[in-house]
Amino acid sequence: MVTRAPSVDDERGTTVTITEQGRDTLTNVFPGHIAVLDELLFEPLTRGDVEALAEVLGRLRDHMRSAPPRSAARRRKASRPTAHCL
Repeated sequence: MVTRAPSVDDERGTTVTITEQGRDTLTNVFPGHIAVLDELLFEPLTRGDVEALAEVLGRLRDHMRSAPPRSAARRRKASRPTAHCL
């Protein structure tokens, strides 16, 4: 349902891309998933609570996107393997 490939931007990471089969599966399960989230997460919250939560999570997202970890490094180009004769 997904494909995986090494990240071109960060050698620690993997880029995951959803396939058409994955999209079809999400289309089928998404309505039930939303219903569970509404019942378990959002039902006890007021509209003001949800707005405050969205605002705080938005600030956290923006901060994390603007300041990548210092250990993040661009992926090094792999050298071609060489044949060794004994």
